[in-house]
Amino acid sequence: MSVEAGLYTHLADISGSTAAARVYPVWVPQGADYPAITWQRMGSPREHTHDGASRLLIARFRVVSWAETYNAAMNLANIVRLASDGLSGTMGGESIEECLLADEADVPAEASADLDERRVFGRAVEFDIYYVEAAPSV
Repeated sequence: MSVEAGLYTHLADISGSTAAARVYPVWVPQGADYPAITWQRMGSPREHTHDGASRLLIARFRVVSWAETYNAAMNLANIVRLASDGLSGTMGGESIEECLLADEADVPAEASADLDERRVFGRAVEFDIYYVEAAPSV
């Protein structure tokens, strides 16, 4: 598995019946129900030592909670933030060193890709997830 798979499992687990079946990488598919959660990797700077590349990665992930009302988007984002900030040990079955909140912000309301052009609101939280990358197998 990977840190992405662990994040997906973690988000599905913590969102409960609210959005458990609606956790997607990058974007919400057309026709999907809300509330929903999307996630994407924003970057992963590599650490180096005098001995070469370190296997410790700090991956920045943006998790956006989407809903048809502003308050519902904020509430779902708060569930994500409270269950994730400061988490260490395992995340969704994957080993991590730590998950730390880096930033949070509103995502402007936009018309969804659905034909009825309903408006959805988003609240983004960004986390730095520290983990040790598995050595590649040959």
